[in-house]
Amino acid sequence: MDQQTGKIILKTALITTGAVLLAGVIIAVLISFCFPYQGYKMTSDLGMKKSALYFAERYADKGNIDGLVYCIGLDEELMSNGKNKYAQKMISHTESFYDFENIDSYFAQLDSYYISNSPRQAHIGLFSYEEYIVSRNYYARAIVGKEDEMLFRGKPTKLDKLFTDDTTDIEKAIIYSAIYRALSNSSDFEPLIQNNSFTNFYYTLTNSITPYIVGLSGNDLQTLFLMRSVIYLVGGVNTFLQAHNLSMPEWQGFLDLEVQGKSLNKAYADMFLEYINE
Repeated sequence: MDQQTGKIILKTALITTGAVLLAGVIIAVLISFCFPYQGYKMTSDLGMKKSALYFAERYADKGNIDGLVYCIGLDEELMSNGKNKYAQKMISHTESFYDFENIDSYFAQLDSYYISNSPRQAHIGLFSYEEYIVSRNYYARAIVGKEDEMLFRGKPTKLDKLFTDDTTDIEKAIIYSAIYRALSNSSDFEPLIQNNSFTNFYYTLTNSITPYIVGLSGNDLQTLFLMRSVIYLVGGVNTFLQAHNLSMPEWQGFLDLEVQGKSLNKAYADMFLEYINE
C-alpha cells in the first residue's frame, strides 16, 4: 500500500469516526429534548447516574412530577461524591414538588402505590413520601449551612415557627424525622447547641415530646409511623448529647413513657410484630 492510499484510508477513517460522534451527539440532543424519560431510563439502567440525573431533570422540566422522584433518588446517591453540589440540587428538587397543584393528592397516591407493592415490614418507611422529601431536604440544608429552616407545609420555615397550636402529629413526626436525619450525620448540630449553650429551639423540641408520646393511640400503620419517628429522634438526640458529654434526664426518660400501658419501645415492638404478622 503506497503512502497516498494510506492517507486516503486514514482520512476516510477520521471522517467516519467524526460522523459517528456527530450522530451520537445529535441522538443525545434529540433524546434530551424529545424523549428525556427514555434517556433517563437508558442511562439509569447502565449505572450512569450523572447522565441519568441530567435526563431526569429534563423530564421534570417538561412538567412531569415523576421526574422529581427520579431526581431525588439520584441526588441522594450522588451526594457522597459531591456533597455541596448535589445537596443544592436536592434542596431545589424537593422544594419543586410544591410548585405542582394537588400535591397532597399526588403524595397520597405515591404512598398507596409504594405500600401496596412492598412487604409489610417495609411499610413504615414508605408511609409518607412527604416525610422522605422533607427529611432529605433538611439533611441537604444542614450540609450547606442552611439548617435554620425546614420545609413545612411546602415552604422553607424558620425552626422556631414549626411548632404551633395547629401543628398536627403527622407534621411533628415529619419534623422529628428530618431533625434525626440531619443530626445523625452531623457532629456539630447548631440548631440544638450554639456557643456551648442550648438554643431556644432545643427547649421547644424537648417540650414537644412528652405530650406527643402520651397522646399516641391506635393500632395501625399511622401509629407505628408516629412512634418510630419519635423513637429515632430520641435515640439520635441522646447520642448527640453523649458525644458532647451532656446528660439530660428528660431525654433519657422519654422512651420509658407509657403508650397504652407499655413503655414506648415495648409498645412499638409489640405493635410492629402484630402488624407484619397480620
